[in-house]
Amino acid sequence: MARILVTGAAGFVAVNIARALAARGHHVVGFDHRAADEAARAHAGASVGWLIGDVRDGPALARAIKTHAIDVLVHAAAVTATTPEWERERAADVIGVNVLGTIAALEAAHAAGVGRIIVLSSASAVGRRDPGEPFIPEGAAAAPGDLYGISKRALEMVANRLAELYAAHVVLVRLSQPYGPLERPTPDRAALSPITDWMTAAHEGRFLTTPSLELAKDWIYIDDVGEAFVRLAEAGELRHTLYNLGLGENVTVRAVMDEIRRAWPRIEVSVMPNWRPNPNLAEDRLRPPLEMTRLAADVGFRPRHTLADGIARYAEWLRGGR
Repeated sequence: MARILVTGAAGFVAVNIARALAARGHHVVGFDHRAADEAARAHAGASVGWLIGDVRDGPALARAIKTHAIDVLVHAAAVTATTPEWERERAADVIGVNVLGTIAALEAAHAAGVGRIIVLSSASAVGRRDPGEPFIPEGAAAAPGDLYGISKRALEMVANRLAELYAAHVVLVRLSQPYGPLERPTPDRAALSPITDWMTAAHEGRFLTTPSLELAKDWIYIDDVGEAFVRLAEAGELRHTLYNLGLGENVTVRAVMDEIRRAWPRIEVSVMPNWRPNPNLAEDRLRPPLEMTRLAADVGFRPRHTLADGIARYAEWLRGGR
């Protein structure tokens, strides 16, 4: 089993990655700039260790990596700035954590001789695309327009260049729209996924609001994200340095609402075209689904959870009072 350090481990995506790795029997250490709350610790599992440190602090990262004899680094720390307000108010944090933090992480991992570095990127790095296209090819040309997408594209370019300079094994993962257990507001996440907003509202007995039922996104259940990272960490050989990770198809809001109402049949849905939507439903964040061929070819990964299955599992988790 590998010894794996996960940066940003108290966040939604990273804590689920840590959970999946630990469940597979790996020795996992979570590294985050704030203490993990009780929910994160419980979700990740008792075997996951926790360290507090800023990902931009290269010496602190290096000490953590050397102390725990880390074999694999999963670098997932990020400021998810998906609103104009955050872009204006936290530009330095977005670039500092997302880009400079990546440099610090790769430098520390290289100095310690870490064998594999897996860096979490985003479909936002690609930028605006015509939603009518069949899919976004793996390795597609990128032209992001917002600061979050710019920071993700910049960290990809930086990571690729440092991999060349260090002769390091660096893998990038462009993630579509994840949803699922333990997504919650944090100081570094500007907006939750629309599915989490809607399911939280349904669980609390509130009506669901959307500007349209025909908007569509490439939603992926968070357990599938964790499984993909497990396979990337465990693979003996990887033929590519960039992988897309999504469901591989766009699903409409109408279909999402239908599945949510299976779990909460009495919930009403209100279509309000002039309603200010969740930032992740904004026009500039609608794009084709991610092409999913490399993960299937290299590590045999395909998402196991359909939208219906993912929402049913998420509803069960919410109803469990977690």
